[in-house]
Amino acid sequence: MMRAFVVGSVRGVSIERVLVRRGEGGASAASGRGLGRPGPRLGLSWSCLGRGVGCAPGGVSMASFSSALGGSGPAINADGTLKKFPTPVAEGPVCVAASRGDMDALRAAGEGELGQSDASGNSPLVWAADAGHAEATAFLVGSGVDVNHRGFIGNTALARAARGGQGGCVEALLASPATDPNICNDKMQYPLHFAAFKKKRECVKVLLESGRCDLTVKDRKGRTPDQDTSDDGIRDMIVEAGKRA
Repeated sequence: MMRAFVVGSVRGVSIERVLVRRGEGGASAASGRGLGRPGPRLGLSWSCLGRGVGCAPGGVSMASFSSALGGSGPAINADGTLKKFPTPVAEGPVCVAASRGDMDALRAAGEGELGQSDASGNSPLVWAADAGHAEATAFLVGSGVDVNHRGFIGNTALARAARGGQGGCVEALLASPATDPNICNDKMQYPLHFAAFKKKRECVKVLLESGRCDLTVKDRKGRTPDQDTSDDGIRDMIVEAGKRA
């Protein structure tokens, strides 16, 4: 069960908190979706859901909004352009193994090591999905690591796989019912936005077929996924999926 309600604001912009009750395991927890950062000073988990109060609040600069939500620094400049970051490199034996698709090394790793992030914030799962290693991705998903971990600049494994056109990895990630395709990164980019903008038809198809993508989420410019592509075929796919929803 998921329920969202307004619990505060950042410079006058309402923010929603999401309560998630997990069906399996019986645990009930409050957690943020979207930006997923702790709320300023209050220690709460905030949500940027891309609708209503949304991810593109009027009257507040994107840089201020991103920074206020607790990032290591704004990923969106004051003029609305995206900040450039150096490309991270995998560090540590398990993250390096994941980035190379080294199954022997992954199988030999301790259970606790499989979910450990490196200095970039990326977990082995993020590295495996980013590099397109479907077998390693499936193995890590099956090991029980956090499939929604937000790594470098807030990207999940699904976001990196969708951006890179790694269809096999997208399938492996969505095979887990816990994988949430509606989590944006610190630049307010969602997996479906990535796949649509980068013209990765296979990834768009897999994401839509999962039936779990919110087609109304908006990026920093207020665009929904179908508005964020120059590929007419992809746009039609998303629009048609919306009609069937």
